[in-house]
Amino acid sequence: MARSFVATQQNPATTLIIWIYEQDELALVQSVAWKAVEKHTNRVKYEIIADESVAFAALSKYGGLWFDINTLFVRDFSPLLWDNDWIAQATCSTGVYGNPFLGSSMMYFHKRSPHLCELKSAVAAVGITGADRDDRAGELYYRVYQRLLRNGRKPWAILPWCYVNPSQCSSPNRLQDPFAPSGSFDLRMIDSIFAYHYHSNPPSEPSGLIYTYLDNKYSNILNW
Repeated sequence: MARSFVATQQNPATTLIIWIYEQDELALVQSVAWKAVEKHTNRVKYEIIADESVAFAALSKYGGLWFDINTLFVRDFSPLLWDNDWIAQATCSTGVYGNPFLGSSMMYFHKRSPHLCELKSAVAAVGITGADRDDRAGELYYRVYQRLLRNGRKPWAILPWCYVNPSQCSSPNRLQDPFAPSGSFDLRMIDSIFAYHYHSNPPSEPSGLIYTYLDNKYSNILNW
């Protein structure tokens, strides 16, 4: 994930922060992957989670893009970082009906966004913990979104699912799992998305048609 960020995000001032629990710090800094990151770039760092609502604490402190760690960046996000805040649609099935934020893996908010303030207040009021925290978070986002609309206020935008969740639709409108060892995919389709949030567990030695294509792309850009 770190290599994909450095290879694709063209603004050298952008920084990737990986949020970890304190008990995981030693394992991270001693890992081969982290040592490679430290050797090749100063654009990736980590911070310790001090608040269970870490997404909103981080966005309030820095602003920017929050995303699930199971994400491979495909191209530069600059065209999507406009004045509007947004939360990515989770699947194509919520295009007309249903909750577009249920299972969402990515959001973008400005540091002083009034939407961020409202979401933080809502989360603090009800608390979001436990195994179903992602579903509960999606439901909460949707309630706040609807409340803004009912009160005549402009809500945050909804980023279409296909930009970052390209496997979450029915065939032929979806991309196959990046770790699938066989099949086929359209290069134009993979190069048109901005990121690939994957829902499967990668093999111990990551491989697969799409993964290998992207990994080679990162290697050619970074030489590591």
